[in-house]
Amino acid sequence: MTETAETKRIVKDIKLYDPDAFVYKAHGSAYGKGGIPDLYVLTRGESWWLEIKVHPNKPTALQKQTMLDIVAAGGNVAIVTIEEIEPRKVWVMNIQFSTPGNTMYFTRNIRRRRGVHWPFGWLKTKELLADEFLQAQRLRPQP
Repeated sequence: MTETAETKRIVKDIKLYDPDAFVYKAHGSAYGKGGIPDLYVLTRGESWWLEIKVHPNKPTALQKQTMLDIVAAGGNVAIVTIEEIEPRKVWVMNIQFSTPGNTMYFTRNIRRRRGVHWPFGWLKTKELLADEFLQAQRLRPQP
């Protein structure tokens, strides 16, 4: 399981979720800006920058800073980490979201079995994600 293979699968599954989605794969080069997330997705009026990682890889400091800059400019970001739980049978997608006004990340885990597509309904409106974030904050025990 490689990041390249998972990125291709994610692009395919986003297009199944929304055939009209615009998906752009960012390619790093010596002439471009470093730290740009892997995918730019525009779907159903919402734009997202997705950084794809395969467990145990994590975003670099430059990638984290770039994502913070995107959120500060009003963009939505998600770090999508794929982990294989049962070899060639079960995977988990761990999604850490950050949207304007919600600079803390919050997480959702999605399981997928072999032969099933990743669901991309979580690419819904920022307001719904903000509501989920606030509800998660309310459910969190207070110190």
